[in-house]
Amino acid sequence: MQTKGEVEVVVVGAGVIGTSAALALQRSGKKTLLIEQYQFGGSHGSSGGGSRIIHYINTGCSSLASILRDAMKRWIKLDDKVDDQLLVSPMKMLMVGKAKENVEKLATSVQDTCSITPSQANSKYKTKYSEEYTMFEYSDAAVLRADLSRATLLRLYQESGGEVLEQWKVAEIAGGEKDGRVRVRGPNGEVMASSVVMCPGPWASCLLRNLGVDLPLQPIKSRVCIYQRGEFPNIVLLDSTDVSDMVYLLPALDIPNSMKVGYSGVEVHPDDPDPDLSRTEEEVKEYVAEHLSLGDKHSHQDCWYTDTPDKTFILDHHPTFPNIVYAVGFSGRGFKMAPTIGHILACMVTGQDHGFDISPFSASRFSTEPNSML
Repeated sequence: MQTKGEVEVVVVGAGVIGTSAALALQRSGKKTLLIEQYQFGGSHGSSGGGSRIIHYINTGCSSLASILRDAMKRWIKLDDKVDDQLLVSPMKMLMVGKAKENVEKLATSVQDTCSITPSQANSKYKTKYSEEYTMFEYSDAAVLRADLSRATLLRLYQESGGEVLEQWKVAEIAGGEKDGRVRVRGPNGEVMASSVVMCPGPWASCLLRNLGVDLPLQPIKSRVCIYQRGEFPNIVLLDSTDVSDMVYLLPALDIPNSMKVGYSGVEVHPDDPDPDLSRTEEEVKEYVAEHLSLGDKHSHQDCWYTDTPDKTFILDHHPTFPNIVYAVGFSGRGFKMAPTIGHILACMVTGQDHGFDISPFSASRFSTEPNSML
């Protein structure tokens, strides 16, 4: 396809956040075009895979709490409206960590928690934690069918009249065109839009830098290991010993009788086809051997996320072109918040009140206001 001509809003990036934003914009009455550099439903970005954890436990600033609550409500509402089961809930969660004060702080961010000793947890959940750990049970977590959820959002967007353009890698976004419009240039043409929403995941730095916005974003690639569940219970587990880089375990909903375990990744360039993830995989294996009574590892999945220095996402307008908005740097925590972030982005475009304090997520918190060179 050579070009899509002119639309009211272009959304760049069809991950779960971009697709949520496109759906919210289309439903608000804006003629919207959703652009994706790969085929829809692929695993190249940060939104692929069979399952994601969703919960209310707040590991960030206080403003995040209302976003987490609203997102859960939106996922439940979406799940109720469609035939497919998107949400597996309630799901028992075990939160563990070596820093007692930190674990207790996380427990106070939600209701329905229950303290449990390591020996009690080891007996109940077939774990192998020492007494140096502090932990609690949480009864109101859930697991999302990630690929199915993203596909459902895309289907609803298209049924609402939204346009799509796939396998169209955006090369440049330029503000300040005639009548204040934004030019989006790709390999086979260009699109003019009144507004642009940028949700480009690991490719954010390049596109934003070309717009004069230089942010401390670091793409990370991680390896999630898939194990036979064996007799291990069907629960979610988070180890907050390093709250900025948690170990996580959850059911692999796309693979029968399996659990997925993930940890930290390695810093990469998003176009690097084959980074060395062997150390990441070894760290997961060591953790499982020491703490979890799982069966054999039988496969793995690689995934992307984008870190910020404070592990908190950035949600802002371009400093010179306010009709360009962006959501980047979710540090592996964005999927569960996607419907609410999409709603907020749509309101940032339309000027409507979204009802949330998003000031802690501004780009201005990083030293100085990003400079526009344009």
